Order: sequence, then C-alpha cells, then structure tokens
Amino acid sequence: MLPKESMQSDDSQRQDTLSEEQALLGRDEQFHLWIENIADIITVFKADGTIFYQSASITRLLGWAVEERVGQNIFTNPITHPDDIQAQQTFLFDAINNPDKVVTSTFRLLRKDGTFCYIEAIARNLLHHPLVQGIVSTYRDITERMELEKRKEEFIRAASHELRAPITNLKGHTQVLKMMLAEHDAMEEPVEYLSIMDKQIDRLTRLINDLLDVTKIRASMMDYKDTLFEVDPFVRDLVVLLQHNSSHHTLRFRGESHATLFADKDRLAQVIINLVMNAIKYSPRGCPIDITVAAEDNRVLIRVRDYGKGIPELYRQKIFERFYRVRDTDNDNRSGLGIGLYVAREIVARHHGELSVESQPGEGSTFTISLPINA
Repeated sequence: MLPKESMQSDDSQRQDTLSEEQALLGRDEQFHLWIENIADIITVFKADGTIFYQSASITRLLGWAVEERVGQNIFTNPITHPDDIQAQQTFLFDAINNPDKVVTSTFRLLRKDGTFCYIEAIARNLLHHPLVQGIVSTYRDITERMELEKRKEEFIRAASHELRAPITNLKGHTQVLKMMLAEHDAMEEPVEYLSIMDKQIDRLTRLINDLLDVTKIRASMMDYKDTLFEVDPFVRDLVVLLQHNSSHHTLRFRGESHATLFADKDRLAQVIINLVMNAIKYSPRGCPIDITVAAEDNRVLIRVRDYGKGIPELYRQKIFERFYRVRDTDNDNRSGLGIGLYVAREIVARHHGELSVESQPGEGSTFTISLPINA
C-alpha cells in the first residue's frame, strides 16, 4: 500500500496536469473564436490546392458556407473572376514555390449571389511547419476602396478632357491674333499680353496633360511609341526650344554621349522638359541651368543641374510621390500640383531606367535620368 503522502502527491500532479490541459483548451477555444470572427477570410490549403481549413468569414463576405469550400481544390474549382484567374494562379504558385516568402496580389472573387468583389490577397507557405503543414492565405475585401479609386480616376479623366477642348481653342485664337497684330505692325503692349497669355495656356496644358498621365499610369493605360534616335541632338533641340521660352535663365548644354536609344522620344522629352522647367522655377533669376548628356557603363546619363536653394534631405524621395509638394515658406506662390516628378519617374521606369536627385542646401540640385543604352 502506497504511503498517504505519495497518493496526495499523485493527486496533486494529476490536478496540475488537468488544470494545464484545461488552460490549453481554453486558449485554443479563445484563439478559434478570434480566427472565426476576424473580418478577413482565412484559407489554408495543401500543396496540391486542396482546402483543409476555411474561416467562417467567407460566409459573411462572400455568402459561401464553410462546408462548400473545405475539400475543394483552389486550382480546379476557384471562385475567381474569369479575367483574374491568371493573376490568382500566379499568386498561388508564387506562394507554393517560395517557402516563408510573403506573397501579395489583388484580384476579384465570386460571391454566391453571382456578383464579384475586389480582394487584397496575402499568402505564406508554411508547408514545412509541423503545426500548420499548409499554405495560409488571407483575403481582405477592398471593393469600396477600388470603386472610390475608379470614380476618382474617371472624374479626373472627364475633367481633363472637358478642359482640353476650350484650351485648344484659346491657343489657336491667341496665335491667330498674334499673327494679325504682327501683320498690322501693332503696338508692342498688346503683342506682349498675347505672349504672356500664350505661355499661360501652355502651362495649363501641361498641368492637364499631367493629370491625364497620372490617370493613365494608375490604370496601366500609358501609351508608348518607341523609335531609334540619337540622344545628343535630341536633347540639344529641346534645350534650344526651352531657351526660346525662358528669358531670365541661360540654359547651357553639353552633349558627349554619342549614344543611340530605342525609346519613346515624346515621353522622354516630357521628362526632360519637366526637369528643366522645375530648375527654372526654383532658381533665382540670372542663374544658369546646366543640361548635360554623357555615357557611362553602357548607360546614358542626362543631368539637369540648377543653382537654387536645393532640396532638404527629408524631401528628396518624397518629391517623386503623387501630389507631394515641398513647402517653401519663402515662396509659397509657386504653381504646380506635385505630379510632374511622379509622372517623370514612371516614364523613366518604363524605359528600364532610374530618375534620381542629388542636392545640397544652398548649392542647388542635380536630377539624373539614367537609361540603359540597349533600352
């Protein structure tokens, strides 16, 4: 017969074990409640695509019962918009082939009522994890956000088109009036007013074009027409044109690349014009602007250097963001929407290049377009 103390010790150990099991069970139930009530859909599937866990949020967001999805194959029986199946397949295979990598994508899922919703998908491969042995994916409904973005872009597109027509007419009438006044040897003052008006129309046209380009970039609708051309004379001609429209700054050009590019001349011209116009805008009157073209390491480098106030380090990357403008307390009346550099960087990136900036306060800024010569 066991001593009384030993029996009490065994009872105490069993009680402790039972308490630990109950605590674990309580934590499991608590965790299960968290998962089942989370807003995002959670799906866990095997490497062959078989779904073995589906959170209850799929019913709240899409109308499908958990039982309707568990056991289904995510590849052969998807609930994905037909136009987005390729995007979903790429997302899933990327997760399967890259253990521990967090994979993201956006596509549309089918609701049980036949409608679709936009979702933001995130997945991680935990097949090697003994407690998971699956690929965990989460799906967040972003339909409202996408629809808001779509409405905003449609508004910008419509507004830009509506503004373009009258501005084109104004431009034409201004040029006709200038020619008529020149033919009749009119006084200088009216001609000067028309010249100012003409420049303002050009500025407004650039702003509207930038707005349209932002919309096109966001919708992946930007058009490019690549041709083969020599870089040095191309940039030189742009500088001559810009100098004609700038009476307060001297534009100094040096082209020594002797390189040829296969790229969209109009789009690259848009970038260079934007950089030079910014340099003029942020430089004191009388300061020169240097535009150089060189070839280094099989790349063409187009640099625009000004001798203005410079850009504080805090803002040097932010200036390439949409609608971002550096606040200048000394000169807050400068015009612009903060989208020119965003559009410029997107155009350069499409040509497999980089747009960067170097700047020192009080010494000016240098913007560099770096493009591969075999672009």
